[in-house]
Amino acid sequence: MAQKNIYEYDAKKILANELPKYYPEFKYHNKLVIIDCETDLEKAILDNPWINTEKVVVKPDQLFGKRGKANLLLLDANCDEMKDFCYTNLDKVYEIGNVRGALKRLLVEPFIPHEKEYYVSITTEREGDVIHFSFEGGIYVEENWDKVIHIPIPIGTDIKTFDLETKLPDLGATKGVLMPFIRGLYQVFVDQDFTFLEINPFAIAQDNKVVPLDVKARLDDTAMFLHADTWGNPIKPIEFPT
Repeated sequence: MAQKNIYEYDAKKILANELPKYYPEFKYHNKLVIIDCETDLEKAILDNPWINTEKVVVKPDQLFGKRGKANLLLLDANCDEMKDFCYTNLDKVYEIGNVRGALKRLLVEPFIPHEKEYYVSITTEREGDVIHFSFEGGIYVEENWDKVIHIPIPIGTDIKTFDLETKLPDLGATKGVLMPFIRGLYQVFVDQDFTFLEINPFAIAQDNKVVPLDVKARLDDTAMFLHADTWGNPIKPIEFPT
């Protein structure tokens, strides 16, 4: 098994297309636009008119974290603010942690108003997988790691009948949304040969719809031949950035 990182854009596209198969209530907006140094920004706006009518989020999509702490996360922005952010930051050199390089790629998507942020991730271990969940999602999840619940999932487990309820006993009014979402997410994780999947944060919008806000993921690239139609498409397969 060879684990390869993928862009957030591609991870969200996979979730948008595959998660409704297991969690039909998942209705993702699928409004995702990549802006890079070669992009004609005015044409991108014309091709995606929602950028001109909705508030947006703009953030790097280059496999480095702590974007919010580095002030590289533009929230609740209008079209002019989005353009200024792109012109100001694209091709500029940043150093975040031990990563230094030019910012070459930005992701633009709708801004989703929300009050609470949740955390979920799935990792692959020797004995099986582990689901990690917390009510305290967002940029400080690492500082609050003691609040994360870790649920081992043995190899061969049918998540549809696995007893998640006793492992996550305090979901309260969110149980009817979170339980089927987590089950469906795990089915996508297995079916699409993810080796790591983190949604931090995700929110529950006013219509009780789950919205993944930030996504990081790795795939087992040796399984690419199995997923020609879901990892991108046969003409334009998913890109594994270096």
